[in-house]
Amino acid sequence: MKLADILIEDVMDGESMEEIQDKDIAVIGIALQFPDAASPAEFWNNLMNGVDSIKPIPQRRKKDVDHLRNTIKKDLKGEYQEAGYLEEIDAFDYSFFNISPKEASLMDPVHRKFLEIVWSAVEDAGYSTRCLAGKNVGMYVGVSPDADYKSVIAQLEPDHLFMSLPGNLRPMVGSRPSHMLDWRGPNMVIDTTCSSSLVAVHTACQAIRSGECEMAVAGGAQVHLFPVRDFNVGIESSNNRTRAFDDGSDGTGTGEGVAAVLLKSLGQARKAGDHIYAVIKGSAVNHDGASIGITAPNPVAQEAVLVQAWKNANITPETLSYIEVHGTGTKLGDPVEIDGINRAFSRYTSKKQFCAIGTVKSNIGHLDQAAGIAGFIKAVLALHHKKLPPSLHFVRPNRKINFEDTAIYINDQPVNWTGAQALGRCGVSSFGITGTNCHIVLEEAALPDEMQAYRFSTSEEVHAFTISAKSADSLKRLVERYKLALTEHEYDLKDLCYTLNTGRDHHDYRFGVVLTGEQMNKQALITLLNQVLSTESEDLGTQDRFFYGVRERGPGKDESFAKNTDRLTEQFIAGNYREESVLSQLLHLYTQGAELNWPLIYGGRRYYKVPLPTYPFTPSRCWISEPSDSTGHEERVDSAFYRKKWKRQPLTGPAEARRGPVLLIDNGTAKGGEIARAYKEEGTVVVEVRIEELDDDSLERILTANRIGQIVYVQHNGINRVMDSVQELDRNLTDGIYRLFGIMKGISRLDKTGIDLFLVTDCAHKVTDEDSLVIPENAMAVGLGLTYALEHRASACRMIDIDELTDARVLVKELLSSSQDKIAAFRNNARYTEVLAPVMETNQSDDQYPIRDNGVYVLTGGLGVIGLQIARSLAAHHKVNLVLLGRTELPGQPEWEAIVQGVQEHPGYRQIHDLLELEKMGATVFYYSVDVTDEPQMMHTMNAVRQRFGRIHGVVHSAGVGSRMKGAFIRDEDLSVAQQVLSPKVKGTWILDRATRQDALDFFVLCSSAITLIGGAGSGHYTAANCFLNAYASKRRLEGANMTSINWSAWQAGISEREQTGMRSSQLFELLGSDEATQAFYHTLNLPYAQVIVGRIHTESAVWGMEEWLPFGLSDEIKDALAERSSEEKLNEWPESALASPGNRIASYDEISRYIASAWKDVLGYEQIKETDNFFEIGGDSIMITSIQRKLEQLFPGVVTLGDLFSFPSIASLAEHIFGQIHPSKPNDSTMERDYEPPASGMQITEMLKQLKEGKLSVDHAMKNYRSLGDLK
Repeated sequence: MKLADILIEDVMDGESMEEIQDKDIAVIGIALQFPDAASPAEFWNNLMNGVDSIKPIPQRRKKDVDHLRNTIKKDLKGEYQEAGYLEEIDAFDYSFFNISPKEASLMDPVHRKFLEIVWSAVEDAGYSTRCLAGKNVGMYVGVSPDADYKSVIAQLEPDHLFMSLPGNLRPMVGSRPSHMLDWRGPNMVIDTTCSSSLVAVHTACQAIRSGECEMAVAGGAQVHLFPVRDFNVGIESSNNRTRAFDDGSDGTGTGEGVAAVLLKSLGQARKAGDHIYAVIKGSAVNHDGASIGITAPNPVAQEAVLVQAWKNANITPETLSYIEVHGTGTKLGDPVEIDGINRAFSRYTSKKQFCAIGTVKSNIGHLDQAAGIAGFIKAVLALHHKKLPPSLHFVRPNRKINFEDTAIYINDQPVNWTGAQALGRCGVSSFGITGTNCHIVLEEAALPDEMQAYRFSTSEEVHAFTISAKSADSLKRLVERYKLALTEHEYDLKDLCYTLNTGRDHHDYRFGVVLTGEQMNKQALITLLNQVLSTESEDLGTQDRFFYGVRERGPGKDESFAKNTDRLTEQFIAGNYREESVLSQLLHLYTQGAELNWPLIYGGRRYYKVPLPTYPFTPSRCWISEPSDSTGHEERVDSAFYRKKWKRQPLTGPAEARRGPVLLIDNGTAKGGEIARAYKEEGTVVVEVRIEELDDDSLERILTANRIGQIVYVQHNGINRVMDSVQELDRNLTDGIYRLFGIMKGISRLDKTGIDLFLVTDCAHKVTDEDSLVIPENAMAVGLGLTYALEHRASACRMIDIDELTDARVLVKELLSSSQDKIAAFRNNARYTEVLAPVMETNQSDDQYPIRDNGVYVLTGGLGVIGLQIARSLAAHHKVNLVLLGRTELPGQPEWEAIVQGVQEHPGYRQIHDLLELEKMGATVFYYSVDVTDEPQMMHTMNAVRQRFGRIHGVVHSAGVGSRMKGAFIRDEDLSVAQQVLSPKVKGTWILDRATRQDALDFFVLCSSAITLIGGAGSGHYTAANCFLNAYASKRRLEGANMTSINWSAWQAGISEREQTGMRSSQLFELLGSDEATQAFYHTLNLPYAQVIVGRIHTESAVWGMEEWLPFGLSDEIKDALAERSSEEKLNEWPESALASPGNRIASYDEISRYIASAWKDVLGYEQIKETDNFFEIGGDSIMITSIQRKLEQLFPGVVTLGDLFSFPSIASLAEHIFGQIHPSKPNDSTMERDYEPPASGMQITEMLKQLKEGKLSVDHAMKNYRSLGDLK
């Protein structure tokens, strides 16, 4: 009888299957960051596709290392090598973990990365941190001591070294996650060099089997802070790649990675319905002992560790079909490892080449302490997917290894997993250079019979699908991840909902939807998630198909929520989980912040956890001593693209602040009559006049005789309006903008101050997603109104846009109100105002822009500043055909060269020179002299272009008369001048669009101006013309065209330095350089917006300091950036003497507050801090609070104790306390309200402070007690 048979009989006779399962360990969660892979799915795809992730060092990391080499590490003389690099070791989502930016920057990158990985591994297993808090969860992590980061801190930030030391102790790699998640199991750092992380897995399994912990995280981490090879240890590969078992192999390549798995006993995992990736059957660890050298491998020891692992796993070795080997590719290591494997197999079988081998080091390099966990995860995923990935760089077998006479063969191709038994089985080896060897046996996880019967079964129950995040942006990114997961995988939606609800932490920003019978399918859910992604974050709460909200906080809120949720939960359970209305009410409360009792809701019902996308962290740069990258530019909000959004904004202020007669001017539509009646219902005297009946004389008589206080001009076109000819456009201009111009001109000349002007339009803007009509001519009234407001500061001028569903009575309440909103819109009686917000920028390569090789592009105003610069950029970067249109008459193309070679006095010399330059760049160039406002000319020209090239692919319309060339104040401007300004942009756009509609353009760009944001005194018609472009692009987008109106900020080109200096204080945006502008042009081609403002905010502009005067609101991002700038200026203005010792003089409350904020920023590392922020909630700890106390002691000697910092943990409360101490008889001179309430009772804090003062309580324990009192953890 063979020994293998004895082993099998021993297993079957000696132990029941239940007992075996108690020894088996389930792998239930995986998280990783490896080269080119940030998730198990990405890693698996790379493995199966044979991706070689050995690459040059990323430029971002090289920049950091170069900076350090040029400052404190000048002794590092070696060269950068190709390796398996992580992209960003400086990035970390500190706010997610409630760690301050300063502490995060002082943390070793390994600590930061491993903390994120542990969180993701727990989520991948389908557990929330609340589920595991207080449990015996163990932590076993393979890492090695590394003093590099500490040495950097010591040299660059020596003042913070003491603060960084405790947190960077190597055992803290595992201790920090356990502390943060309140895990009570064993916590160990293991360092056996290369085998560390696999030994960590082995040790974790032993702890679970012995009962020391019920679950355990095992993992490893390796990051090279200075990836410079300045010496060799003798095992390095000549080409930086691991060519394991190949005849040309000469060493190992290096790599980086961080990974962890969550482990649990197989019996308990199945009982809990956990998703199981694979099963650990057994493992073993030993040491080489007395080998030929302390770093030399020992084949006898390697044989022994395999045999012992097989015995511990109770398996027959012939059932193994794959081994993930150590496989370093060294001349000594490879033959020794194969010798050890063959020795072990030969004890049980004489079969040859039945077991495949491979090594992950061929893909990502040798990860040192993380090497074992990388190989382990590769093997687990191979079992899970039932496929074997290829081992790379194997061309010819190592001549020192006789593979034909061994039990193994190299797997160098992706293949389906086939083995000697129904369930796949494999081994994983990892051998340390110090002699510690480890081997683990894995088996495929069988799907329980009851689960196979349950999956995808139908029921009448309704289910809750919930997603939550810490910000609106993170929620959107998480929704995107779930949409992708649903697209790529088959889920039982019952299990998906169960995992989401019970296996995720529930953060402040929440989304939920009830899934009923018809919605319990994948495609319906994907459609819903697409709707979420296409809805602006601020509008999510207005949707009918799902629930969205941000957690509400406040006194009694939790108690109120609990009372309602308890009642509804009982009702939902009593209704057998089928009442959609009850679950809807629960989800409504959930999205407002209620904590639902999910275990109770799911109690008594069988569900299974499924692996789902993990939280999308929002990493920020956390690094020591930023490399200088100063360009000398003024500070600005870090975006070059902005857009205006419409936000629901109910009317505030007195509803009837305005009284007195109203002059109502309209064009005779029914809407004018409705408005008049609504005014009269409010008791207002109304004088109604048809617009065509009004001239300067009659206007003066009406204003004087009736003591008019308010003029309401109604430009209402109605939804049935059709404009299908240029003649109709001309009539609309005459009846609309030109008549309004005449009225404004008349009012201005009468010099009637105090008369307010209100412009009412319909459908001038696209306000909501439901809008189906935009009337561009009406948008011109808004532009003219903006300018009128600037030219008549003593009077109010407001613009209100309505739709057909807006009730005249709602409109009149707006007109009678004291609202300061210059622009508002009503849609179906809901009120909206505009907000300026940055557009999220994405990295795009040249080949992503819709520019075709040999494409045909028409540029009007092609010889102007903007048109010519765009043409130059197109010619420089693409092989294109350029058709430039302009009003300038030029000689025929055959004469151009002779003219340029001749005298420069030729009237067309400059333009011809520019055209020839375009040709020299490689473009085919044609120029047509044409008037864009002449429809027959334009139609003829476009037909000529098509005859020459076939079709037109894109249009850039930059023709127009600039605001600096024409224009005057409205009271002084002639109508003929206004027409010159309007025609190229208004008529020219309409005609050019009609002339190219048959071409199905890839893009149509209208060159508008940022002047449309606020208007410009003396530029009324220029502003109006550009407002037309914005609205026209919105109209055509609704009709399916890819049209974009770019609102350019001012270009530097063509503006003298003297003019630039004069403009600087009043410009909203920085002047645009030509290169930046043309790059922005390409970027806008892929943006999904009709209107994009291009420019970088000029934070020193005086205009931003007058927010109440702006005709739009500012997004939170812009407000924060401007506030930060203002705060920094105030700090910089603080006299040095006051900073040195404000306690010695009469310091005001605001000065005290500012210095406390400065101290917090310095210690915590935040760029912005609110007065009401709680020190302990934003990452403060016992070391930091000591630093704060030291700083404040220098400024206010004897005033601030450690106890005070616990009693007054916000800037506001501490400033009040200090102010009261140094001015005991003087009340606080600040007018700001202080709304901070300590989180714990006064008696508890008093007792804690007493013990702290008497030395009976350490700062650390005080911190811990304080957190528990305030429930801050």
